[in-house]
Amino acid sequence: MRLSCCSAEVADIDMQLFLKLQNKIEEDLSFITDKEREDQLRADDTYGTEIEILSAYPMILSPRFSDVYKERKLIRRKERRADIRLRIDYEKYQNGDDEMKRLLLIKNIVDSIMVVESRKKGDFNGNKLITDILIKLKVEIEQINNL
Repeated sequence: MRLSCCSAEVADIDMQLFLKLQNKIEEDLSFITDKEREDQLRADDTYGTEIEILSAYPMILSPRFSDVYKERKLIRRKERRADIRLRIDYEKYQNGDDEMKRLLLIKNIVDSIMVVESRKKGDFNGNKLITDILIKLKVEIEQINNL
């Protein structure tokens, strides 16, 4: 299973900082995000075989764009793909320091995985995936639950 979390729909935020934070997260999660290892990741059934690619797209939108873009929770079982686009609170993101912004991005990834976990019909193991991500990123679940 490969996690794709490097794209976003953003409006009115510091893109350079956003991309820096997101690239660091993706680098830390290379064990499940590395495109060059995609075939190997697909064959690895650590997180089940129900979903091969889970795309988590954070959406950070200023209020003036809030009606333009809708959240998406699309699971294509035949293709074994999930396309999840969840919002990150714009005000929290804009007013937060770098660590707060990082935690908000991580929470978005975790929430995206939980969408798939809650709708699974097969062997997808979202809880293990979340645990492994949080360990790799050195984040406690309480840190993101309290945001």
